[in-house]
Amino acid sequence: ATSVRRLCRLWGGMGDVLELRAESPPPAGSSGPLVAIAKHIRMPRGDALSVGDARKKASYVVEGHFYEGGHAERLLKAGCALPKPLRVERAEDGGTMTIVMRKLEGESFGMGPREMRALLAWLAKMHAAYWGAERADAAVREGLQAQGTYWHLDTRPEELARMPRSGWEGRLRLAARAIDARLKIDPLMTVVHGDPKDANVMFSAADGATGECEARVYDFQYTGKGSAAKDLAYALCCASDDPAAEHALVGFYLAELAARLAAQGD
Repeated sequence: ATSVRRLCRLWGGMGDVLELRAESPPPAGSSGPLVAIAKHIRMPRGDALSVGDARKKASYVVEGHFYEGGHAERLLKAGCALPKPLRVERAEDGGTMTIVMRKLEGESFGMGPREMRALLAWLAKMHAAYWGAERADAAVREGLQAQGTYWHLDTRPEELARMPRSGWEGRLRLAARAIDARLKIDPLMTVVHGDPKDANVMFSAADGATGECEARVYDFQYTGKGSAAKDLAYALCCASDDPAAEHALVGFYLAELAARLAAQGD
């Protein structure tokens, strides 16, 4: 028997996140019952979707490709802790999709320097695994985002239009298209997670010897080709609780990435 518990609704009311728990005795050698997470998605219908609904629909399709296309296994092999995929199932009419994965265990803490080091080490492993435009383009052909990252200009015309026209935000608004064009031709291309904020990461308990912890990351809807700087800036802006540590954290990320690229000959 299996018990089912709804954990939350998906954005825009497009489905639910469910916890599935096997009530039968656990398999031999297992530490406990099998617990899985199911993302049950109800795809929006019609050709006249809003920009936001079209973006969300495409992102769920991408996450299905991520889990069924071997990308989770590739990152697990690279040392990234993330949910292990179990099954991706689509209705014949395309109206629903269900992604089933092992439940990711961990705790949510404040995002101080220790937690940020863990997250940036995780991102460095991911970026190294897909380093270079050739690997990134191959991932796009396998169904990942052609432009990774939750916030990129092509899907954010409404937000751009709402930006203030004065002050530093006004200056940023004027520069937005030039920044976007530069990011699209950045030479440091890879596959980015796309949404590395605190809500999408958990942590192991701190190691007794080193005091460090391990990041465990989920939500791969916006994973795809992009400049590594996008993930780095996103994590520093949307996750870190300690802006004063930014310089040291950038140096830490670069050292982690450089070591992994050197080890694999890139």
